[in-house]
Amino acid sequence: LSNKKFGEEWSEKYVRDHAPNLTQDNKAGHDALTKSGEKWEIKSARLPQKDVCFNQCHLKGCDKFLFVLYNCETGEELIYLVPAIDIRKNFHYSAQHIRESKEAAECVSIKYNGNKEVLENHYRIANWEELNKMAGE
Repeated sequence: LSNKKFGEEWSEKYVRDHAPNLTQDNKAGHDALTKSGEKWEIKSARLPQKDVCFNQCHLKGCDKFLFVLYNCETGEELIYLVPAIDIRKNFHYSAQHIRESKEAAECVSIKYNGNKEVLENHYRIANWEELNKMAGE
């Protein structure tokens, strides 16, 4: 599967199967809704890869980004939940479209390798049960 098909056709369903408090809601800028109505955008990638980049992150289209990395060699799943408002202040990112300045960009790319430490220290979710609980609040 291409990265796009992997994310849209496999990973989004896998996430909802493991966090049933999330319901599918594929609208502009988000993929799922929590029980309280928060809009979450699901971004995923397979490891190991030299460079993992989460593309098409629309900062105004969702409340939180759910970044999920699947290590295809070890079976480990890395889950991170990031409030959209934290991207500009805590992350290294770049504007997705040339016509946008970085500071004003509404659509950004976020490289995992350049942000791994902040993700691990502040946004890591231990397991699917914890994520499901958060989606149910």
